[in-house]
Amino acid sequence: MGQKELLIQVVHALQGASVPFMLTGESFDQSRFARRETVPVFGLAMPVSTPEDTILQKPVWSRMSGGSDRQRLDARRVMEVQRPGLDIPYLREWASRLGVEADLDALGSSR
Repeated sequence: MGQKELLIQVVHALQGASVPFMLTGESFDQSRFARRETVPVFGLAMPVSTPEDTILQKPVWSRMSGGSDRQRLDARRVMEVQRPGLDIPYLREWASRLGVEADLDALGSSR
């Protein structure tokens, strides 16, 4: 990780489930942090990325991990479940800035 990155892995002690949290000084992460939503996780109110920001982050993580199919599948599932309420112009703008337009197109974001 670079000098302005923070990665926190929250693990549920009894269930073993984990939730990763990563934040950098990059403009996308600043936007992602500003747009975060609070949802219940393991009975606690936790800040999480919006569906749009999760969809955008997954291809970035996929590339960082050498082309992870898991990240692409996660992005596809979020897109399928959240499609009616997604902010498509926001997705398009940030996909262009992050260089993941082809990944977003592969998910069918314009449908």
